[in-house]
Amino acid sequence: MEKINVLALHGFLGQGSDWDSVKKQSSNLNWICPNLFKDEDIRLDSFDSLVEDLVRKVNPNQRNLFLGYSLGGRIGLHLLNKYSKLFSHFIFVSTHPGLLAETERQDRLLSDTKWSEQLQQLSWADFQINWNAQAVFRGSYEPLRNETDFNKKKLAFGLSSLSLGMQNNMLPTIRTFSNKITWVYGQQDQKFNQISQQLQSELPNLKIVSTKKGHRVLFDSPEEIAEVLKTTSV
Repeated sequence: MEKINVLALHGFLGQGSDWDSVKKQSSNLNWICPNLFKDEDIRLDSFDSLVEDLVRKVNPNQRNLFLGYSLGGRIGLHLLNKYSKLFSHFIFVSTHPGLLAETERQDRLLSDTKWSEQLQQLSWADFQINWNAQAVFRGSYEPLRNETDFNKKKLAFGLSSLSLGMQNNMLPTIRTFSNKITWVYGQQDQKFNQISQQLQSELPNLKIVSTKKGHRVLFDSPEEIAEVLKTTSV
């Protein structure tokens, strides 16, 4: 049987073990789940440097799938742009394709700079409370995070270097490689529901899958992500 690898990237304030519930339902796959905010062999200087570190983890002589949630999905868009041939399919979960207006990008960068300051100034518990209180997470499972599982300097730095404000709009890349993409979102996630519907109107051939619950699909609906993996790995 052909060996299939899955490079799975978590979101901000996440870790590789976030995929455990999905992995239990996809045992036939070889999982590569780095910890972006702890592993010493991963640089967060920019999307470009991060992509170069990640491709070293993938065997080009085997079949590879990409799976990314939120920030992990945004990183995956840069992998798609530069290393599309390395992966047979890309699955983007609760992923933002990028902001159009420069003013929006600057506003987002300012917002993420403030989050970075909170991370460094508040207690770990208080920062988690504030982070999880964001409207986008409403109705989603709230994972418990231990401070010792992260490098706080990398977390704070990544908020700025990997901010949505630092990302170009990736719609042209999505359009070019739409036949290699499955786009997943939660129905109760109002913001990303709207983003996904807009993508569908602009790219009617793009495969879009809606799951039952909220933004944190990997926790809320792991069985639905496992089903998407099943259909893309045959």
